[in-house]
Amino acid sequence: MSAPHPQAAFEQSVRHAHAALRAGQAASAEALLRQLLLQDPGEVNCEWLLGAALLEQGKVPESIATLEALLERAPDFAEARVDLARAYRRDGRAAQAREQVRRVLEKTPHHHRAWLAYGDVLVDLAQYPDAQVAFERARLTDPYRARTEEATAALVADDRKKAEGIFREILTLDAAHVAALTGLAALSLAADVSGDAERLLRHALRQSAHSPLAWRGLAQTLLAQGRLEEALAAARHGVRLEPKNPHTWITIAGVSTRLMRQDEALTAYEQAAQLQPPDVRLRLSIGHVQKTLGKRPESEASYKAALELDPGFAEAYWSLADLKNYSFSAAEVATMEQLLASDKRGRANEAQLHFALGRAYEQRQQYPQAF
Repeated sequence: MSAPHPQAAFEQSVRHAHAALRAGQAASAEALLRQLLLQDPGEVNCEWLLGAALLEQGKVPESIATLEALLERAPDFAEARVDLARAYRRDGRAAQAREQVRRVLEKTPHHHRAWLAYGDVLVDLAQYPDAQVAFERARLTDPYRARTEEATAALVADDRKKAEGIFREILTLDAAHVAALTGLAALSLAADVSGDAERLLRHALRQSAHSPLAWRGLAQTLLAQGRLEEALAAARHGVRLEPKNPHTWITIAGVSTRLMRQDEALTAYEQAAQLQPPDVRLRLSIGHVQKTLGKRPESEASYKAALELDPGFAEAYWSLADLKNYSFSAAEVATMEQLLASDKRGRANEAQLHFALGRAYEQRQQYPQAF
């Protein structure tokens, strides 16, 4: 078998360095790239990847110097300019970073990594609405968008095997793909492997420091690990990134409840309910927090609001029965009796309804029926 052509072997080594960098092995990538540059000093792809590898390791001044020198020779090298923008941002030079990434987007408006970098810079500049637009443009320009959406749909449908297969397929092609990393992290968290979830999310955040997807997942992961203050900080940052996402507000509410910060939990649940009005469980959660805070009339109103959304919601009847001095109306008793007679009830619902109905019979002194 003949030896590979020297140029082909060189190009293959460059690809290996790039793959190592995207997989988070920046030190290995740097070592290989320095060897390659001894063979071909000034080779543009090696210089670009070296600058990116230095940035990944936190060697920001050296990264900037490498990328600036490269762009003096190759000013139209879009990938290098995106990484220079990322390096400027890491160096606290957000305005310069914004100008660099704008130059790329003016010439290449469908550049996925440029939109991610632009979103990060805009967050640093506290331009949150514009950052939301940038991250949405990043989603739309994702070269693996169709497969990512297919995997996400499978995840929502609880087809975890299919979702995992697609996410891993994408990561085989690009080990630093933010959406695939966050998707695989969600699967790890669902499997109660929160350590793997955090590792994947941290890698995603090294690619896009303010990715809303990654911060949303990180808050949930830290909550699962019981790291409550960190989870709350992550969720609060997530709200700055996507204030109209009810799930992030729900995470804040859940963490605040565990930290015994009931007022903050109530505010967060109410914000989520405004964004997602038909969610019956949000009304129930609001009622529970109001009850804890001693807001008895408000709690009753919230439980009844849940029943207006879903008259068959057994847990709301159970919650009303657990309120001090609450008296069920004849109409409510009749509804509970009808629900118990229905073949559609589940065992958990049946127990809750029996409890509530027993309390109602007891209030009416119908003791044989109560027991």
